[in-house]
Parts: sequence; structure tokens; C-alpha cells
Amino acid sequence: MGTSVTIEVLRQHLEEFGWKQYDLQDEDDEQEGVVFTGYVGSDGQPHRIIIDPVVEKGALRIMAPDIVMAPMDKLDPACLSELTLAIAAINSKSVLAWLSYAPQIGAVGAQVAMPIEENDLTFEQFKRSMEAVLWMVSNDGDGLRAVAAGKKKAEEILEPQVALPTSEELEAMRRVLADLEERVRKSQEGDAPEDGKE
Repeated sequence: MGTSVTIEVLRQHLEEFGWKQYDLQDEDDEQEGVVFTGYVGSDGQPHRIIIDPVVEKGALRIMAPDIVMAPMDKLDPACLSELTLAIAAINSKSVLAWLSYAPQIGAVGAQVAMPIEENDLTFEQFKRSMEAVLWMVSNDGDGLRAVAAGKKKAEEILEPQVALPTSEELEAMRRVLADLEERVRKSQEGDAPEDGKE
């Protein structure tokens, strides 16, 4: 059986998502075409969004292919290293969408891919996937551009990790808990009725 994920279904989902401006194009080497649209991120810049049902490979891709342009031949090697570190760190925390770097064109993009063989694509699935890509465009784009330009290091744009307690802090917490446990035990003993009395 084939998939029911067609350009027409994607067009309907996109309109329900609230986007009325898009371009549907046929692709010579694919059964279904591709949808081109755009999004203005929190940086105020327009970003291309491509929705491509690759039916022959049983997958749907939703992508923002060029959040950051950072050609290898124009990028300081230290900046490239920091950029790839930032991409890897962001990906390690991401659940649905991920970032990639295409060295041949120097583009950092965000995308979601999902299997569509013999599956329907609900609007909720479409919406969640679109929002994951758009979140990366708006949430990570500025920081990645700053890293690529050498203005920031990867660690400066990453969300701070929750600090683990030190051994001294753990010991202090253990003492507080032991003291609390002792107080509760004594309180319960004081409330206990004497033998033979109620």
C-alpha cells in the first residue's frame, strides 16, 4: 500500500496551520512535488521552509535549510569548530527536530523527518513538526550566527546546565534530612498513648 501523504494533504494542513502563502512545485524525479513557503524568525529575517514528501523513500521532510550561511572556505577554523560543537550540543537536547551543517554550501539547517509509508499524517503531527523546526529557527538562529561570525563561543549560546550539588552540599542535605527524620520520630513517640491508656 502507498501513503496518503500527498501535496494536497500538506496544502490543507498548511492552510489549517494558518499559512496561506506557499508555492507548490512538481519534481521530475519524485512522485509527489514539494511545498516552498517561508517564515520570519525572531531575528526579523525571512527563512525558507521546505515541505517535501519523498514518497519513494517513505519519508516526509520539513526543513529550514539555511538558518545560517557559513561557507567552510570563508570561516575561521576555530569558528567552524565552535559552530559544529554548538550544533552537536543543541541536537543532544532536541527531541524532534535537529540541526545539520552542509559543508558543500556552508548552510546550517533545521529539519524534521518522519516515516509516511502506509500512514496518514494528522494535522497535529504536521503542526508539531512545523513548530519544532520554527522553534529552532527562532531560538537557535541568532546564537549560531554569532558563533559562526566569531562573536561568541558555543558555550555562551547554550542554555546553562543544571549544576550538580557538590559533595559538601550533599553532606549538608544529608544532615538536614537526618535531623528532620529524628524530629519526626521523636514527635511520633511523644504522641503515642501510654500502655493501657487511650
